[in-house]
Amino acid sequence: MRATPQPLPPFLVLPAVDVLDGRCVRLAGGDPTQVIVKGGDPAEVKRRLSVYLPYAREAFTAAGGAAALDLGCGRGEWLELLHEEGIPALGVDASGAMVRACTARGLRAEQAEILSFLRQLPAASVSVLTAFHVVEHLTFADLMELLDQSVRVLRPGGVAVFETPNPQNISVGAHTFYLDPTHVRPIPSQLLSYLAERQGLRDIKTLFLNPYPESVHLPPETCEVARFINDVFYGPRDCAIIARRT
Repeated sequence: MRATPQPLPPFLVLPAVDVLDGRCVRLAGGDPTQVIVKGGDPAEVKRRLSVYLPYAREAFTAAGGAAALDLGCGRGEWLELLHEEGIPALGVDASGAMVRACTARGLRAEQAEILSFLRQLPAASVSVLTAFHVVEHLTFADLMELLDQSVRVLRPGGVAVFETPNPQNISVGAHTFYLDPTHVRPIPSQLLSYLAERQGLRDIKTLFLNPYPESVHLPPETCEVARFINDVFYGPRDCAIIARRT
């Protein structure tokens, strides 16, 4: 009798999940609607996301203590950071497995499609709205609605954070971005910043994050060409915009 193969413990089979740095992805059983994701180390993910905590603290106070909302919350590393800061937060994810991973650790999360969820939220009800590695999965029309809904649901003084792979890094823009078959298109930070401002967000700041380690860089003192190669091949793999609702 042929034995039924057992799934590898580190892997989860999920629909339409993102590939953050440190994860790998394969089609599951030839089904293009499913991917296998190996999650990165949660402590490392939390360390990387902690760069946004000062903006969350400030917005939580400025927006009168309204709750935070994390779109595409995944396993809940950002929700956990907010909980540790005393900021009430709700995560939303299309994956039931991800939502169960959050709720099993006492984090608030709901399974829903993010735009449908946003449409039913009251106006001016959120202090911090985050979407880490979400926008690159959206069509242009859905991206514009996400920005419109973000402006609507944020309280004055609230902040929106959108992180996405950085296509200015050629290795990302030409190769690793496409390891996730659910990605639609790379979104340059300049475009995302422009669209956010056009739809009504203000005081926009751009962050460039998670470069390759110095150990793989060419010695920058070698020449201008070495510095250029370091910037475009080994520079930040992610970028983010941080924008306020005024």
